[in-house]
Amino acid sequence: MRLLPRRLRHGEEATLVEHLGELRARLFIVLGAILVAFIVTYVFHGHILDWLNRPLPEQFQKPVTFSPIEPFTTSVWVSLYAALLLALPIIFWQVWAFLAPAFEEHNQRSMAAMVAFAAVLGVGGVAFGYFVILPPAIHFLTNYDSAHFTILIRARD
Repeated sequence: MRLLPRRLRHGEEATLVEHLGELRARLFIVLGAILVAFIVTYVFHGHILDWLNRPLPEQFQKPVTFSPIEPFTTSVWVSLYAALLLALPIIFWQVWAFLAPAFEEHNQRSMAAMVAFAAVLGVGGVAFGYFVILPPAIHFLTNYDSAHFTILIRARD
């Protein structure tokens, strides 16, 4: 039995049951990748939370929580979001492997170049947002109307 589903070639026909079987196998691969990534990110969730809190001003370095379960749920959600980001290449590859037979060979090659370019742009956008946009935005938001409000940052937000 094969670990990975067989990738159909362009123009190759398959029955509905074969397509559904391939889709099911690819969904299991995606869920497995997310699960493995979640385990890894949950182990390192303290480092991820520290990294996310680093742009905050000094007095907000340790966000507040307002319920007994909020630290746990926040850690789980942050770990899940990080796991999704970590597993995104596998997710995209599985989606592409399922849809690729619908495209001709020359379109598949150009699509691969566009995906690589989009990945570079995505990583660049995240880096730009974190290093360039986030620090002045956090400074503005945590100081806006501070004479009228006691500003606390909730961990969940």
